[in-house]
Amino acid sequence: MERMEAKPGLSEAVILTSAEDIAAFLLLMRKAFRTSGQTESEERLVLEEAERDGVSFVEYPDPNEYFIGIKDGNQIVAGGALQIITFRDGRKIARLSGHAVDPRYRGRELAQEVTDKSITIAEEQNCERVEASVNANNPAALITKFHNDFEAYDLSVATDPNDGFFQIRKYLRNSDHSTKDNAKEWKEVAFHNLPLIKQYLDNGWRGIDLKNTAKPTDNDPEKWTLILGKQ
Repeated sequence: MERMEAKPGLSEAVILTSAEDIAAFLLLMRKAFRTSGQTESEERLVLEEAERDGVSFVEYPDPNEYFIGIKDGNQIVAGGALQIITFRDGRKIARLSGHAVDPRYRGRELAQEVTDKSITIAEEQNCERVEASVNANNPAALITKFHNDFEAYDLSVATDPNDGFFQIRKYLRNSDHSTKDNAKEWKEVAFHNLPLIKQYLDNGWRGIDLKNTAKPTDNDPEKWTLILGKQ
């Protein structure tokens, strides 16, 4: 994969190794996924937990887990976690999780850089594919993965039919698996119509791209259309 240049004033996406940096990433991630209305005491507990976990990951490192981050000076402003899973037959896959970007740094393609670095690590570890889950109400996060040739192959719909998670993957070895490169049929479906999207995915269609019907910066699912392909 072509190496991306660091943004002015920011570091490249790198593997985090210090307890302080890992704790800072974990705090950024947990803030991104927290519920609103947390008290000051609850905020302090989140910080203390991140600090403990940062120290724990350094003292008891897991060789199959990586934390990737981008720094502005000493501050972690974007990051993600990557886990390498090895099966009994020796095959490996990589799993992305917890990608987060400081709200002040959004719109600068930092999530793209973290994803690129994660894929590079997976390739170096001889993984056959990379997998991840993406919130179905976050088209901006999903289109970042589509730009890295991921495809959506499943949709886990919650009790609320308007909520769920896309299961996505990118094959690193066999290009015959790529729906984008080998599709013979295409369809467009409103991105907020999750029940219909799930029907298509369950019948062999794959989500391969998104287009915005309004402004590209608008993250409202009702303003996006999912492009599906089928081999």
